[in-house]
Amino acid sequence: MALVYGRDGFALLEAVHAPGAPAWLRELPAVQVLRTAWVRNYHRTATEASTEVKRRENKDLPPGRLRLASPYDTDARYGLKQDSWWTGYNVHISESCDETDDQDSPTGQATSLEPTDRRRA
Repeated sequence: MALVYGRDGFALLEAVHAPGAPAWLRELPAVQVLRTAWVRNYHRTATEASTEVKRRENKDLPPGRLRLASPYDTDARYGLKQDSWWTGYNVHISESCDETDDQDSPTGQATSLEPTDRRRA
């Protein structure tokens, strides 16, 4: 089925980029995403008799940061950590806590913030 989809996608892209096709078709975001997905996942080999569509092998695929994980969100990427796979985003969150003086506030939180850049203080 993937090869049938590949041939159909190339046929659609050829029709959109044909000389007689309206120029606005090429500018549609969905067409641009389709073209990006097809360039990254399929390739064609032209012979005298026909054109053959093949899926790219693992060694021919672009690096993970360039792979299109979702046509609905082109910034989403595949992720793997230990045994968990996901499609979306990987966010690193770090936390830092300021030291508080219990005498400054009855709630135990600091009432004033000290500048982090001592040169401006």
